[in-house]
Amino acid sequence: MFCKKCGSPIKDGARFCPKCGVEIITKPENHSYSNNYIPDNTVSGVDKAPKKKKGVKIAAISVGAVAVVAVGGVVAYNMSDFVKNQVKLATLEPDEYCAWVYEENAANGAESVKESYEEYLDKMKNGSSGSVALKYKTTDEAKDMLLSELIGSDYADSSDEDIQTIVDIINNVDSLEIGVESNAKKSETSGSVYASLNGDNLVTAEIAVDVEDFTYFMRVPELTETWLGMDMSSALDDMSSEQNAIFDILMDVASNPDDYISPDELSDLINDYAAVWSESIEDVELEKKESVDIGSIETEYTAITAEIDGKKAVEIAQAFVEKAADDKTIKKLVSDKIGICTEDEYEEVLDELADELKEAKQSGDFGSEAVELVTYVDATGTIRGFEISFEDEFECLFAVGKEKDNIAAELSLTVEGEDIVSIVLDAEEEDKDVYSGEIECSISDGYDTYGASIEFDDFEIVDEEKGYVNCDLAIVVEDIDPISLKLESDGSSQDISYDVNLDGTDFGTVTLSMSTDDSAKVSVPDAADAYMIDIYDYDLDLEDYVTEDEISSFVTELLEKIGLSSDLAEEIVDELFYGYDDYYYDDYYDYYYDDYYDYYDYYDYYDYYDYYDDDYDYF
Repeated sequence: MFCKKCGSPIKDGARFCPKCGVEIITKPENHSYSNNYIPDNTVSGVDKAPKKKKGVKIAAISVGAVAVVAVGGVVAYNMSDFVKNQVKLATLEPDEYCAWVYEENAANGAESVKESYEEYLDKMKNGSSGSVALKYKTTDEAKDMLLSELIGSDYADSSDEDIQTIVDIINNVDSLEIGVESNAKKSETSGSVYASLNGDNLVTAEIAVDVEDFTYFMRVPELTETWLGMDMSSALDDMSSEQNAIFDILMDVASNPDDYISPDELSDLINDYAAVWSESIEDVELEKKESVDIGSIETEYTAITAEIDGKKAVEIAQAFVEKAADDKTIKKLVSDKIGICTEDEYEEVLDELADELKEAKQSGDFGSEAVELVTYVDATGTIRGFEISFEDEFECLFAVGKEKDNIAAELSLTVEGEDIVSIVLDAEEEDKDVYSGEIECSISDGYDTYGASIEFDDFEIVDEEKGYVNCDLAIVVEDIDPISLKLESDGSSQDISYDVNLDGTDFGTVTLSMSTDDSAKVSVPDAADAYMIDIYDYDLDLEDYVTEDEISSFVTELLEKIGLSSDLAEEIVDELFYGYDDYYYDDYYDYYYDDYYDYYDYYDYYDYYDYYDDDYDYF
């Protein structure tokens, strides 16, 4: 073996070249090679390659790990309300944490209000429609009881035609329905009120309104297709200029609310004044994991307690007045948009109020009493309730909570130790988002206490925005039979049904149906095509709009629809429209216009004046 650097012979087992001193690298037997190893049992005169520094690699891994943890922490903080609340609770002072809670909840509430307002504006722009109907489905038992009360228990054996007519009409009724349908878009509204029997329409009253033009229309299509219109704008002439100005503003606000305050402005106002409140609350006490009894459950909340005495109340009022004085949105709203006052008048009023508050604060006559406000906050930083108390005179609690599968809510008001109002919800989640439980209510007037409870089974929200739900409901009031209601929804409408069962008699089912839609087809007629009436025309003759023959025909058809024969319907109409006229014109006018003047013919009307003419030359 020779040294590759200088070529000198090297003995076996030597570690260094005896001439140049280069370290000899040999190949070990049966060894796997590393990247730095030179194979084939040769030696090398090349200097050893430097070893990689493990510290650099470990540091890089450490930095990466820290970065991952840091990023993960930021994501978790932003994504988890629980983590965010715990960090704030651990790092902030009590008054700082209190301010953060109020402002966070106000921000969430402001966003919710903004979204609702935007939805409302969209509905105004695109239109909305709705319907309400009250339906009654009868039973043979109900018909039999009604006939027995009206005619007698032997009504079925009567041969009287009039009685049999009544029997036929009542027996013909299987279902009745009255309802209202409406469509609204911007300043226009149209709709109808109807009544139907056994699913067949009886009569309809259609209504249309153009609020901007102040015109109203109505018609009964079964009577006539022509609209009867009324222009109410002339009524504004009787109003003062100030009243007209207020009316115009109200109408414009109703038609274009976003011209006065936008969704963003509304959201900003909520946040701004919530900040005024939160910054005003100081010297608070913080109690973590305080046990709170709500209904039948016990839960733990962070309790933020603040005492507001007279002086603090004045300071809070001052803070709100100062904010309002500098509030450009409100100032512009009341001065430029609504025109209630000028900017100078607005500032003058608030300056006067600020001076009064300053004087009140300087007087120092506040007393020692203070209102205690406790705010209950859950682990995510969400406010779940408030408790307000004033000495031993007044206490009010509103709180909601959850313990495992049980949820509860409570609203109570106590005055001088006496329970005035108590509303308690206790429910259990039987399935995902399906609850059963009851709401107990009691109200006291200081002498007597009145109580009731609402029991519900399988309560499920079908459409949160529209408020559609499914559940079985029972209203229990002392000394009154329970009222059982069934609430059903397929997502497009809400039905509330009540089976009327009194003293063992089944009187049928009453159902209230409601629905809303985010689109509308509004139809307001043209005044040129309608019969317009003047509200100041007291000699109005509606026969120009609808004739007596049309009215009698309409009533006849209506009577036939409810079960009368054609002959009987016509006979009733004749009595209504002609019998009265015959008496009125034949008897009344015959007496007062024929007999009356025949009687005075006795004086020989013309000879009477001739007498004065001849003797006195009067004329």
